[in-house]
Amino acid sequence: MNKKIEERIEKYKRGEVSDSSTKKRKVSRALVLINVGMLIVILIFFRQSPAKKDFNACITYDNLSYTFNIKRSAKDHHPVFSASITSMSPDERQYLFKASIGGITLKYKNNIVYEGKFGEKIETLKLKPDEIKKIILHIDETGIRDLIEDIPEAVIPKRKSYLFNQQQYVPLEVQIKINSIKPVTLRLDFNYEID
Repeated sequence: MNKKIEERIEKYKRGEVSDSSTKKRKVSRALVLINVGMLIVILIFFRQSPAKKDFNACITYDNLSYTFNIKRSAKDHHPVFSASITSMSPDERQYLFKASIGGITLKYKNNIVYEGKFGEKIETLKLKPDEIKKIILHIDETGIRDLIEDIPEAVIPKRKSYLFNQQQYVPLEVQIKINSIKPVTLRLDFNYEID
């Protein structure tokens, strides 16, 4: 055992590197290269543009489950509002509405930028248990574009960072009114993203 120690001391005095330390250096360099590679992959992955955020809301009222959604159409990229209505009643049942199933209003502060009715001219809706009725309404963006031209400070600018980018948007309030015998209104926030 003394011979090994004496050999190492002599190699050290001559300026030679021992075999064990060269192996350690090779391993540590490989680890550094792997870590740098992983860091580059992670940065590339997170720097990609974030997925568009959709608006979703759900409410159960009068034995009906309403699921509301606003997302952009795959064809023309215009916003589309959809309402899925599911019967929660154990039996087939008829539901009554006033002139239409409901209405949607998009507002920026006190400015109404869009108003529309969904399920227009539907005053009665007959559904079996767990049956789903889906209604689609195309949202006209003219009011939102006019708002952006008239009040440019309504647009929240893009935020950029090394990891996460945020699309510019207009903060809107969505009011969804269900026109049942006893009407109910749902108010939620929605960030309308601008391309």
